[in-house]
Amino acid sequence: MRIILHAGTPKTGSTALQSVLYRHREPLLDRGLLYPLGGITPLPEPKHQWMISSLMHDPADFTARVESALAEARPDTHTMFLSSEGLFHHWWDFPAQGRAALQDLARRFPVSLWVVFREPVSFMRSYYVQMLKNPRGLGPLYGRDMALEEMLTVPSFCAHLDYARYIEEVEACLGAGTLRPFPYRADATITDVLTALGIADLPFGATRENRTLGAPGVRLLRQINRSDMPTATKWEIVRLVEQIDTLMDGVNSPLAIDPRTVQRIRALAAPSLAFLAERYRLDLDDTAPPAGAAAAV
Repeated sequence: MRIILHAGTPKTGSTALQSVLYRHREPLLDRGLLYPLGGITPLPEPKHQWMISSLMHDPADFTARVESALAEARPDTHTMFLSSEGLFHHWWDFPAQGRAALQDLARRFPVSLWVVFREPVSFMRSYYVQMLKNPRGLGPLYGRDMALEEMLTVPSFCAHLDYARYIEEVEACLGAGTLRPFPYRADATITDVLTALGIADLPFGATRENRTLGAPGVRLLRQINRSDMPTATKWEIVRLVEQIDTLMDGVNSPLAIDPRTVQRIRALAAPSLAFLAERYRLDLDDTAPPAGAAAAV
């Protein structure tokens, strides 16, 4: 049995991939691939979020939950696939005991970690919007009235551009060669992952990634974030803002990023892009729209 851990990254079609694997669990089991149901987050984001809370706070619980997931396997199951963007987003929040639990898993099974890396400017734009959408209290920058330029002054936010450091730390934990990178390709990344799993021939139907809010939605969120509110209220407001933003398609525009901010993002990401190109021959095309360009993110 091999175990594949899918770490996102955030804003690279992870929810769409998780939904495909969740909806087609039975035919995937017939092909020897297990997407466990135990402890899974309910729709619309059926991911294994328990990995993150356990690795952060109770590593013994992580090991126990992995055993429960393995119990869902059939005799002919050869691969278990666990997915949560938190394996990237919260990597630097895992204590030594959490990383030790991952090391122990890698001693018991062939473990690999699959990560989709996105062109840095478009990634930061989408990731910034997600920070605005999240309720306060779940993360230091969640639900704040902050500009992207302000967030880029926070080291924990900028760390998400250090792809090279992430790869090096993962392989120090799980072993050399255990991380498999994929380039983010709009409308194709999910197919790339399914192809790597050997199941792209199954009739999954159309998949759709979440859209990123445009400039009007961002302005609304920043205004809303000036007030504190219960988590459930914030999520309901976000849902309404997304509906408004969708209705404005055609007259909407993406969030514009100041050229100096674009330059800063590219400077922060440059060492990692060189690392990916040299080690994996992975080229993250610089296709991010310039400031003010009318293009989807």
